[in-house]
Amino acid sequence: MKQKSNENNTNNILMRIKNELAGVSNDSEAEAEIILSAVLKQSRESIRGSLKNEVLRRELSKILSIVSKRKKGMPLGYALGCVNFLGSEININRGVLIPRTETEDLVFKAVELLKKKDKSLKIAEVGTGSGCISIAIAKRLPKASITAIDNSSRALNIAKKNIVNTGLEKKIKLLKNDLIEGVKENFDLIIANLLYIPWGRKNFLDKSVLDWEPHVALFGGVDGFDFYRKLFKEIVMQKNLKKKSLILVEIDDSHGIIAQIEAKKFFPSSRIKISKDKSGFTRYLEIKSVMILT
Repeated sequence: MKQKSNENNTNNILMRIKNELAGVSNDSEAEAEIILSAVLKQSRESIRGSLKNEVLRRELSKILSIVSKRKKGMPLGYALGCVNFLGSEININRGVLIPRTETEDLVFKAVELLKKKDKSLKIAEVGTGSGCISIAIAKRLPKASITAIDNSSRALNIAKKNIVNTGLEKKIKLLKNDLIEGVKENFDLIIANLLYIPWGRKNFLDKSVLDWEPHVALFGGVDGFDFYRKLFKEIVMQKNLKKKSLILVEIDDSHGIIAQIEAKKFFPSSRIKISKDKSGFTRYLEIKSVMILT
């Protein structure tokens, strides 16, 4: 007698997800693997090597719930409730932005610029959101003490959960505050990924961004640079920088000239550098104190 095949084995579920997401995903096969990997708590490689394994009913229910959200257009990160950011599982919800690869490179730049400093480091992250930047830096700079700032209670709740989950409570302090106003400390690094999309581009954004991600974390005024102007002004007024210090921020690809002008206005004696992301778009602004030029 021929044995009845298991309809709920991994291979069949993968094919089902792939087919159901074909109309909403640019790579439904990869998304199917990511969804199973998240629910089954296995690597994608392990998933591919166990195609005959049965998917339990409770696991299938969770998988189908995620697929249903994706079919409505919800970004995969929100549907899963978490993303991987530089090796850490970061919980997210619609109160915070979905971390992106461009922001991973912001972290790499910060670590590269500071890793040779043989002393304790004081770092402020302004607009921490999910806390992913602070967590990634704390894991790579053991001597760093980080103040992660946000004015959203919802964002800070998510950040706290992520910080606890990664065991970094002693290294990262959360602060509810509007930018850096009133913070009377001096920092080796001030890092930020603030609202920087110009209002005029609103109607040209992808629907997955415009319809799902928090607008309060996206738009930075007419030219997109309003929040950085305010941040720079507060840093200068409060003297938040040490003699040897660095400001590193993520910017819009239209900000090359604006960023240089505004940075030079607020920090005339510092070295200012604009750099591009891996896709070739203007993305990062570095402001180095003259004291640490290399």
